[in-house]
Amino acid sequence: MRGRRGPFLWLPRSAAAALALLAVAGLGQALAAGPPFPDPEAGKSVYDTANVLPRAAEDAAGDLVREIARKHAVRVVVYTQRKPDADTAVAKVDAAALLEQWQVGGSAGNGMVLMFDLGPAGREGVAAIAAGPGFHERFLDERALEALAGSLVEPGAEAGDIPGAITETLSALSALRATATTGPSGSVVPSGASPRPSGSGSPLPGATPSAVPAASGPAGPPYPAPVENVVVYDFANIFEPVTESTLTATIATIEQRTGAEIVVYSQVKPESDTSEEAERDAAALIDQWGIGRKGFDDGLAILFDMDQPSGTHGQVQLFGAPGYRATYLSDRERQEIFEKEMLPLLGTGDMDGAVLAAMRRIDSATTPEHAASLNQARQLDGAMGLLVAPGLLMLLVGWAGWHWLRYGRDPEYLDDPSILMPAPPRDLTAATGALIMEGRATRLALTTAMLDLASRGELAFIDESGKLSKKVSLQLLEPRTNDPQLARARRRPLSEAEEYALGQLHGMPHHADGVISQEDLLGFGASVGDFDRKLERHAVAKGWLRDEPGKVTNRWAGWAFIEVIAGVVVLAVALALGSQGFLLTALGLIAAGIATFIIARQMPARTMAGAMIRAMLQAYQRTLRKTMELARSMQQVVESRAAPWLETPDQALVWSVALGLREDVQRVLARSVEDAQAGNTASSQAWLPAWYGGSALTGTGTGGGSLDSTTGLFSSSVIPNVDSMFAAVGTIGDSPSSSGSSGGFSGGSSGGGGGGGGGAGGGF
Repeated sequence: MRGRRGPFLWLPRSAAAALALLAVAGLGQALAAGPPFPDPEAGKSVYDTANVLPRAAEDAAGDLVREIARKHAVRVVVYTQRKPDADTAVAKVDAAALLEQWQVGGSAGNGMVLMFDLGPAGREGVAAIAAGPGFHERFLDERALEALAGSLVEPGAEAGDIPGAITETLSALSALRATATTGPSGSVVPSGASPRPSGSGSPLPGATPSAVPAASGPAGPPYPAPVENVVVYDFANIFEPVTESTLTATIATIEQRTGAEIVVYSQVKPESDTSEEAERDAAALIDQWGIGRKGFDDGLAILFDMDQPSGTHGQVQLFGAPGYRATYLSDRERQEIFEKEMLPLLGTGDMDGAVLAAMRRIDSATTPEHAASLNQARQLDGAMGLLVAPGLLMLLVGWAGWHWLRYGRDPEYLDDPSILMPAPPRDLTAATGALIMEGRATRLALTTAMLDLASRGELAFIDESGKLSKKVSLQLLEPRTNDPQLARARRRPLSEAEEYALGQLHGMPHHADGVISQEDLLGFGASVGDFDRKLERHAVAKGWLRDEPGKVTNRWAGWAFIEVIAGVVVLAVALALGSQGFLLTALGLIAAGIATFIIARQMPARTMAGAMIRAMLQAYQRTLRKTMELARSMQQVVESRAAPWLETPDQALVWSVALGLREDVQRVLARSVEDAQAGNTASSQAWLPAWYGGSALTGTGTGGGSLDSTTGLFSSSVIPNVDSMFAAVGTIGDSPSSSGSSGGFSGGSSGGGGGGGGGAGGGF
């Protein structure tokens, strides 16, 4: 041990000579002066390479350096080296080189180097000080630093009192009052402990008053960079030194015992007059400094936002990071510490007693057992994030995908343009054809069913406004048997779904002439769901679908909904615990739910017979489209025999709509009107559906009409608008719009009150 004489050891002369040579060699290596300098050692601030400081002096210098770091967030390095023939200019260069090579004070430049270049005997020499821009900005400019070196450092070095020069200089630095407490952010909290500064005392000898004003800088955030091994930062100057030492020792013990990181921080911030503002400040401190181990989030910030320096009023927050509040002290428990332990003492102005009382409770709660549970929880959390979350996503999506591959995929059937059966199966109604084409019951199927019933003379549509609107009334017609077109239309049977729809319409309120008003027709919306189910059951019974599409889709959509809800629940747990693993699991569940919902739309499947029917309908669709591209009227479409089983223009219109050719029908009818107006064709060839028109339609109901008819589609206008007709018929089955309420508020919530948290405390 240095500073003590070791016991005498006798050696043979040859061995002594050898040891002497080794000692000389070692001494020469030790005396090798910088720059460049050897790499710094972690946690060390005093480097006596010249071997001139007794152990007590070296320890005292280390204590003063730590005190400066604790008070002012300044990193100080003391360095002695043997460098014969050095002068003051050389010492200044050496100090600046060490400051640069070791990056003393970090990127903020909050660092200073005290350099001693000593002669061979180590009893005298020269000294110099170098400091970074952050130090100059906050404490002493270059002129004041030169004055400090000239008054304390250089005389001690020249007189050979190296320990005295170091002690006096560091003591003067410790007594400085900073010109500002802010500094560039970005420093990293060291692993040994977490980050504090206060400042009080008189200016250094030789410093001008302007260089060391007593005013403090703006409060955080952003906060000044943390200092290595400093955990108490009393910028508001409200704690006694013994309190700071006690807090530092307790926090160091807690960190050594559990790994949790704690910081005590005070600042003057009068504008922080609510607990919410102080909570945001404490959260920003944890985020900026990274208090708490990465992946564990076990940091705690005890923040005092004071209304004035050394004041007795302000805001206190005990803000725990997610891992800390989930393992050691919950929000409720920390709030209890504030209210029961701190607030009575804060009310009497006893800041020291309040923070020490809180620290005692924190110390007793931060146990190794809790730390072990946190470690296990983080391991579980990591396993959930890396294994459970992706595994659950693949399992759920794979489960839905496997069911689609096995049950929901249509069988392979060649859809060749040459495919054309003589006629659709007898039980395939136009509405069922629309269902087979779409793969599910849609509004197109209902619209097709309404048009099919109209083509059979069962009902007609009335534009009550006298012009084509998007709302219609409906007229129930008396069955007639003397119309050959209606007889041909009725040869093909209806399914249970169309008969159900017709029966529901007959059961609705209507006038003596059979007219159901627009308002009363809205009630038919309650029957649409049953119509869809009956139509789907008809297709299943005929062997064209595996199962009812609506039931299959709803079942899988239900699973998707459950997965999303489970994901939302897990997400809430993840936000409350700050768990990345739970968060990834929640996102996996939600993503699986979305994927399942998308797959649910594809789950309904046709059988092989259904696939053949769809191929047949697609062939009819292509044939009718080609035919209508050249046709001037729907009568020509029928006469072309492109679809021999279509015997009337009404049937051609209904099946064209079922096959998705509504726009093609509109273009054909528009050409019919143009030809009739130009006199290019007989009006009898310009077929128009007589079951749609104005109020004069009452009492009619033939399958079709000519352009000069007083009733029918164009009784109100000579300009055809079949698209509006289809849109109007498509509104049949709409439900009434829900009416809104007026006046006052309905008690809603923005949702901003839940989740988050981490803060506990209040004003005093």
